[in-house]
Amino acid sequence: MRMLTLASGLSLMQAGALMASADPARQACISDVHRLCKAEMQTMSRSKVRACLIVHMAETSPPCHDFMVRARAAALSGQKMDPSAR
Repeated sequence: MRMLTLASGLSLMQAGALMASADPARQACISDVHRLCKAEMQTMSRSKVRACLIVHMAETSPPCHDFMVRARAAALSGQKMDPSAR
């Protein structure tokens, strides 16, 4: 159930969330993506990368984990996430 809730929250992130260089998701999670989701990165599918991060959420770094929790909370509350919030 928790995984499904996280998936729904993270799926509401912007389409380019993990690819834009100034994006807080990229800054927080890029090292985790390289470490945990190499195969998904090679597919060039953002949705597969997000799904992989959700599956491996317990293994992500504290900054990435915190970002994913904040993104989920913002999505569930219907608010856009403030990119400058850390």
